[in-house]
Amino acid sequence: MEYGRNQINGISNHPTFLSGAGYSFAPLIRHRSAGFTLLEMLLTVFLVGLMIGLVAIKIDRNADDIAKLEARRFVALVDHLRDEATFTGLPMGIEVSKTDGRYRFWELRDKWTQIDKVEVLRERIVPDPIILELRLLQEKKESEQDRSVQQPQEAEAKKEPNAVPKSLILVEPNGMIRPFIASFKGDQYRFVISLDNEMNPVMSDEKI
Repeated sequence: MEYGRNQINGISNHPTFLSGAGYSFAPLIRHRSAGFTLLEMLLTVFLVGLMIGLVAIKIDRNADDIAKLEARRFVALVDHLRDEATFTGLPMGIEVSKTDGRYRFWELRDKWTQIDKVEVLRERIVPDPIILELRLLQEKKESEQDRSVQQPQEAEAKKEPNAVPKSLILVEPNGMIRPFIASFKGDQYRFVISLDNEMNPVMSDEKI
């Protein structure tokens, strides 16, 4: 009999049983469903707003990350170009465009020629929205080798104006590099490259 009462109580509490007895839970169910739908909509709107904010933060951070990566690559390429100049015994250089964030590598044989057969020293373009800027510094003392390198440059410039890069970071076979300041500007930071006292390219950052 105890089992029978529990069985009856279980049946009597079942929604189908109560509905059949004249009780309807349909309005209650519809009301709760509508409530959850509204809650889900509010939660969706909140999450969308949150995602937009996070994406904006991520974009800002990525611009600085990309600028930093490009600056590090530039430092490595200056070092590599110096090794190449020392190994080949040829003056070399990096030409930086003032308009489109492009830089190319050159070598001086009979005349200044763009390096296009070495994958590492291929022409590179800094991606948007990174801004690349270069300022060449005046050397304190001009050596005899400097003048011997610059004279062919000037001669070639008269013959073929496009043969000699205008904004050229000169790298000599003896490891000397023409002083310069290059910068890669991101969204909140600028990454600056210059030479230390031993003519090694170094990078620093500054808040914009």
